[in-house]
Amino acid sequence: MSTTISLDSTQLLLVGLLLAALYVGLNPKRQKHPPGPRGLPLIGNLLDMPTHDKWLQCRKWSQEFKSDIIYIKVFGTQMVVTNTLESTLDLLEKRSSKYSGRPRIPMSELMGRGWSLALMPYGDEWRAHRRLAVKGFDAQVVPKFNLTFTRNAHGLLRRLLESPEAWHEHVRQ
Repeated sequence: MSTTISLDSTQLLLVGLLLAALYVGLNPKRQKHPPGPRGLPLIGNLLDMPTHDKWLQCRKWSQEFKSDIIYIKVFGTQMVVTNTLESTLDLLEKRSSKYSGRPRIPMSELMGRGWSLALMPYGDEWRAHRRLAVKGFDAQVVPKFNLTFTRNAHGLLRRLLESPEAWHEHVRQ
């Protein structure tokens, strides 16, 4: 009887995966992407990419799909490749607000670094953080900290001379 339950569970799992794949593949609300080679599930276009001279393969795809802009996906990472200066300028200058942003880095969020200005996505929160950073690093503000910076640097050098083997602890202070 346990083999029947196991077999039924396996069949149910396979049917569920098939339905999910069909839903994703036939969903009309899917994002519209530029043309590009069709990838395999999970690995995407990994096997299509050569180990050297990747730009030659991208140029070949550009000619094959008759488009200056192509779309490829490798292990879930989506990439848009531009093959002409005109298409690059069009995307990066004329439509920059649509395409500007930073990739989400889950590990930085897990480490509690999601607040970092360099890792934060563009938006109102990023603008507020940037405003504070600009005020803090203003040309008139930074010289006020020179004495503090100098004292801390001298203290670090003194500690390094006293116990160089504990350099890691000294740097973290």
